Amino acid sequence: YFFTLPLMSNGIESWGIKLLPQTRLTPLEIPSDMEESYEYTFTIPEGMSSFSPVKKLEINNATGYFYYELKADKTKVTVTADITFKKRIIAPSEYSEFKAIMDEWNNDKYRELIFTE
Repeated sequence: YFFTLPLMSNGIESWGIKLLPQTRLTPLEIPSDMEESYEYTFTIPEGMSSFSPVKKLEINNATGYFYYELKADKTKVTVTADITFKKRIIAPSEYSEFKAIMDEWNNDKYRELIFTE
């Protein structure tokens, strides 16, 4: 069974930044300062288990911060995701750091839970 985690459509999703080029020659201005946090806890019904891999990832650089954690035991799954940007203008020299955060934020494997019977 697959479950897609909900996200705020008026947050970072509203920026429409999905695929980013490898490099950038000019500064990038993001629409606004942004801080978004999600925490979901799911109780697993008897007879089912989480198939999603336990994971913890943290990126903290000059442009922002990204944190993702999936914890699971026999009775529950907890997902935490945080993203914060420290500046609105991203210099070309910092673009790869911004891209690293956005690539992880947009990674579909962090937006879906898998359960098995």
